[in-house]
Amino acid sequence: MKYTLSLKAQMAARSGSEYGTGKTFLYDVNGLPEGQKITIKNTNPEHQTPRWQIGGHTSGQETKWTGAFATPEEALAQLQKEIDNADNATPDQITVIAEAAGWKTIPIQGSTDSLAFAAGPMMVRVRLKDKNWAYYSEVVDGKSPDKWGKDMLSLIAFFSSHDKFSR
Repeated sequence: MKYTLSLKAQMAARSGSEYGTGKTFLYDVNGLPEGQKITIKNTNPEHQTPRWQIGGHTSGQETKWTGAFATPEEALAQLQKEIDNADNATPDQITVIAEAAGWKTIPIQGSTDSLAFAAGPMMVRVRLKDKNWAYYSEVVDGKSPDKWGKDMLSLIAFFSSHDKFSR
């Protein structure tokens, strides 16, 4: 599915005594699927060179801020590129991204067309032929997945939002 992302100013510093009259330091990313939230913020003080980062928000977990961009537009362009390329990721690329976010690769007996990753009690299984994936909050509990990939922005964004430091 194709998503077209855009920025919406969310918070600005104050210039003088009135709030919201200074430079914008936090943007919401619009154009995401229902229930997804990503923001882009400047993490440096106003008088330093801006350092814009992307944050994926997941209910009940700390936000993971990634990247170091000169402008919010540059951060948005990188996010758009990652989302556009997510459906074309190779098994090796998927594994590198999952492991960088703290997920461990787990073997699947008798299967050559799937990848599986675990983080604590959570598991993600990726079917390679169509990149469809499923998230389980408890590994092999015999229940249906908690979420299907079709309901999420992208597999890459999902792994990034479930970073090892957020658990």
